[in-house]
Amino acid sequence: QFHAPAEHEFDGDEFDLEMHVWCSTTANVSSANRAIYAEVFDKGDSSSVVDGFVATKAVPAIAGNMMNFYSYVGSATYPDCVEDVNWYINTEVGEVSDA
Repeated sequence: QFHAPAEHEFDGDEFDLEMHVWCSTTANVSSANRAIYAEVFDKGDSSSVVDGFVATKAVPAIAGNMMNFYSYVGSATYPDCVEDVNWYINTEVGEVSDA
């Protein structure tokens, strides 16, 4: 899912776009194995991150080395707003074009 403007802020900084990728290890998702990977973007050049995800639907294509991220346990931000979701938000701000 894409959210414009972004739902997360870093130290009060707001961003133009946020991409959420729902991750689960089973069809019957339990709190122990559901996560959302998020990445924020500002307007700029075309994004290889967004393009790569749209083409492959693969988190490894976008997650990189996952060395710089925030994590917390919260809930999904869209219906049915399921709780106990492990959030991982990449702190590296990407760029995405209007196109």
